[in-house]
Amino acid sequence: MAYVIVLPALALLYWRIATEEEIELARKFGDAYGKYRVRVSRFLPLQARVLKGDQAIPFDWRRAVSKEQEPICGLVAGAIGLEFYEEVLTGGFQKAQNEMQYYLISSLLLGLLSLGLSARRRRAKG
Repeated sequence: MAYVIVLPALALLYWRIATEEEIELARKFGDAYGKYRVRVSRFLPLQARVLKGDQAIPFDWRRAVSKEQEPICGLVAGAIGLEFYEEVLTGGFQKAQNEMQYYLISSLLLGLLSLGLSARRRRAKG
């Protein structure tokens, strides 16, 4: 039930962020970005080609996922939080306490993974 409430809000938030990023990219890259947008879907590029300079290269899911590891960790942590919330709503806090260790350990591991990914990215940049 919690997913029914939260997922539309997340979809709206994601749509809004994507719109702001598109405005910024259009300002920064001008016509090149306009041509790119014609060829590439907003959310799921699938078989589209990505521009690198003036040269088109195939879209690479591995590269896309590696660039978005931290938001993916955040989404999974949010899903874990929703599961816990739903467990409390449906069974009460006493029942949820039995599974609280699972939720806490999962969230802790995701947090550590996200911190590690962030540190690795900072070391690679600088």
